[in-house]
Amino acid sequence: MIDKILAITLISLLVMSASTANADMFKTLKLKQEGRPSVCIFEPSTETTDNWELFKVATLMGIYDWEIKMTQAFPDGDWKIDVHHTIPWEEHEHKTASDYKQCNIMINFEKLNNIENSNAIGTTSIQFQNSNHKYMFINVYMEHPTISKNVKIVIGGDSTGTFTVKTKNIVLSPIQVRNVVLHEMGHALGLEHYNLTNPLKQDEHGTDRSSMYYSINLSDTTQSLEVKRPEILMLKEIYGADGWLGSSPAWIIKSCTVINTILYGCK
Repeated sequence: MIDKILAITLISLLVMSASTANADMFKTLKLKQEGRPSVCIFEPSTETTDNWELFKVATLMGIYDWEIKMTQAFPDGDWKIDVHHTIPWEEHEHKTASDYKQCNIMINFEKLNNIENSNAIGTTSIQFQNSNHKYMFINVYMEHPTISKNVKIVIGGDSTGTFTVKTKNIVLSPIQVRNVVLHEMGHALGLEHYNLTNPLKQDEHGTDRSSMYYSINLSDTTQSLEVKRPEILMLKEIYGADGWLGSSPAWIIKSCTVINTILYGCK
């Protein structure tokens, strides 16, 4: 798909880094899908991946986990997510998002993230400025460059030391693509990032508390995100217990403050 997106807001899933957060806070994007989530998946080029069928299954798993978990939590609600047939690369290569007005969530795949000063492996841009077609555009970046440094120090003799820097691309595995899609779908449904309130315990990761934590660890190839209680309750506050098309609450909760935690258990 031709990239002609001017993002109002860009939310990124980052590679894990150190954090000094001292308070948990979970916010909404202060917006919601006006109808049933309708997802278009755009097949990547063969240059981006030569194993699309496997990644396609991973993408669907990331999408449907939201439907499954919301239905389990609120079985009387209608939480069905419509997913259209995958759009082949040859069909969308020269088209733009405006050609797919049947979709309010679009998932695209790129080989590398070319956004300046960004190490995100997934981004979601909010495109709500056109009242005729409001949508969220998700980009998944299939490769992530890493830098390794090698220092050689020579003591004595006539030799000199060396310092070399090598760049190697980490290629996302199917389970990592599933993780990225699951996280970015949370943004597309109206959720912001989950920020820690209490320090992590030993061997605990931010994603153990919420799939909407802002970073994941690419070195852990077995890590599998799940939709958890905080995001389930937050979506219930956004859309109501009766599902995407039901009657919404009188007001949309914006964040998990102390008061909202007491009233709604949203933490």
